[in-house]
Amino acid sequence: MKQNALKVVDLEVSEIARQWEDMETAIAADARIAAEAYVKSAKVDLGGE
Repeated sequence: MKQNALKVVDLEVSEIARQWEDMETAIAADARIAAEAYVKSAKVDLGGE
């Protein structure tokens, strides 16, 4: 019984870790998009592209 409970906890921790990694990836992608938009906007403001 104790072994089964430990397996369940391990699976839950693994799932939380996977979701956290997915969230970090999504945040990084959003940050990159925002940074690229900011740079593009700055270039336009400075008479670039």
